Amino acid sequence: MMNKNTVFVFGLAMVVVALVVSRGNVVAQSEYKIGVLDTQIAIESYNKQKDKFAELKAEMEKLQAEIEARDAANVAEQERYNSEKESMSEEERDAFEDELMSTKNGIMADLQRFQQDLDRRFDRLRQEVFMEIKEAVKVIGVEENYHLVLEGRDAFPPNVLYYAVPLDITQKVVDRLNADYKKS
Repeated sequence: MMNKNTVFVFGLAMVVVALVVSRGNVVAQSEYKIGVLDTQIAIESYNKQKDKFAELKAEMEKLQAEIEARDAANVAEQERYNSEKESMSEEERDAFEDELMSTKNGIMADLQRFQQDLDRRFDRLRQEVFMEIKEAVKVIGVEENYHLVLEGRDAFPPNVLYYAVPLDITQKVVDRLNADYKKS
């Protein structure tokens, strides 16, 4: 089975072969425009991503505070139970313990549900942002006649070992994303 590096190198080789065959010879470098995108910088610099991430983080902190308050109230009830259990009947102790356990289980279930919901929303945000970045790259590629745009950061597996700074279109992508976001 071929790994991603092998597939990438093979694909790039096929592009070069196609260019050579279609032209009958190797074409001068200036006839092809190649861009490099640092996706991580694009994501981190995209204002929509920053705003939505801040909203989700604020919601997460609010939910965390609610869970902590409920847990603190349950701990207080546990302490009250511990101080009063000697004066309770066995049935009262059993009922109190059941209530404490039920409350604790409810808190844990809510925490897990909240975490899963937030994880899903963070994942959706990441996917949405990535798709918007891809679309911005496509638009810039068409508008500015790029023939190839590569991922240029520490992608795994690494797709680009070196690129000249003039090839980096990351800021153009970020500017387009932020301008489109500002319009919405």
